[in-house]
Amino acid sequence: MGNTQVNGRYIFGGTRTDSQAVSDQILAETPATLVGSHTGSGRLYGQGTYTGLYSRNITLTVDAAYPGGVPSALNPMDVDYSYVDDFGRAISGTATLTGTGSGNALALGDGVSFHADSSSFVAGEQYTLALGRQHGNTEIMEANLSQENRMSFNHTLQQIFGAEGNSGGAWNNLLDQLANWKDALDKDSKTQTYFESVPATTNNLASTADLRVSGDWDDAQYRSYTFVTGGPLQSDSTAASRAAYRNFTVDLAYLGGVPSVANPMTVNYEWFDSSGPGWTATTVNITGTGAGNSVTLQNLGAVPFTGSGDAPADVQSLNPPGEMTLRLNAGGTLMDGDSWDLTLQQYNQGQTESQEMLTSLAAVRTNLLRYTGDVGAKLNRLEVRDNLLGSDNLQLEDRLARVESADISQVAIGLQQYQTLYQASLQATAMVMGRSLADYI
Repeated sequence: MGNTQVNGRYIFGGTRTDSQAVSDQILAETPATLVGSHTGSGRLYGQGTYTGLYSRNITLTVDAAYPGGVPSALNPMDVDYSYVDDFGRAISGTATLTGTGSGNALALGDGVSFHADSSSFVAGEQYTLALGRQHGNTEIMEANLSQENRMSFNHTLQQIFGAEGNSGGAWNNLLDQLANWKDALDKDSKTQTYFESVPATTNNLASTADLRVSGDWDDAQYRSYTFVTGGPLQSDSTAASRAAYRNFTVDLAYLGGVPSVANPMTVNYEWFDSSGPGWTATTVNITGTGAGNSVTLQNLGAVPFTGSGDAPADVQSLNPPGEMTLRLNAGGTLMDGDSWDLTLQQYNQGQTESQEMLTSLAAVRTNLLRYTGDVGAKLNRLEVRDNLLGSDNLQLEDRLARVESADISQVAIGLQQYQTLYQASLQATAMVMGRSLADYI
């Protein structure tokens, strides 16, 4: 209904009446919208395939320290970004552009990146990169019905569905709410095989790994879990009666790169010694990657965390055996220091979401029908006015044609005849009405 057309034009797309006003796929509106005044000519563009659930408005600001000009390796431009992610968390950071064009794009998370064109930028200039389903704009179109009678004749999706992006700590746009409901319904129909984890705000924006946790719900719900790249599990002290591990960090002395025999990577961690002093700090050295280079943790057997997907070699079993396992989504990429928190509220939410949305669905459907009818009525007024103007135009053209095709000599003779008749009329009137002042005394 959001893509309703009248005479082949999408009536809810603002001035973009020739393309679909709404889509079920979130796309980056490009180029990014300018915010405020801009003295530079540069523009920022979004690209990539968005993998998030909700619409998002990303604020991009050229850093105040930028000296100006075209971004390059010799003139790098810092761009400060900020947005609210799907979990309602404020994300901010700085990305450094060292070139222009799509080949120099930088990640902004959830599959979206941005790049600059080869024009000049000025410090402090701001842009809004909108990621949403509403592909029209918010411009109201108007027409003059008469000299002092002006009528707006379209409506925008923002008026009907609400503004996209997070506002007031929630997603108020109906399309976002529908996407959330659909996500809940999709999960309701699936057999639960793993828990979902929430990536930390500190994760590298280029990481695409989705950490999946399997195990017993009853055991999991009584613990707080944080999963950190380089180690399996960080558990709270309620697991003191069992062997547990936490605070996995890559040692600061590590120079970076791929772990190997020539470039060993030391990982610091703590394990809980239930028969001794409790939490004990220790280390483990990683000298290679892949399933053939698994490491052994204190009081725990081999723990390979070397691949992604559902293959047995890529599934890591935590202590006690079989209680909890974790793996990465196939093809997922991660960086050292990435971490996730475990969320347990993920299934059997479709019915709850549907009940909460009934009021919104009814109200928006009513508005859609009302606005569609309103646009149709306004179109009729425009067509009536167009017909009247067309009729006036025909009359004017007819008069103009008669004037332009007149015979000058015939018109001159006719004028002389009218003048003679006029003079005769005046003389006859004077004779009939002839009186002197004495007639009135």
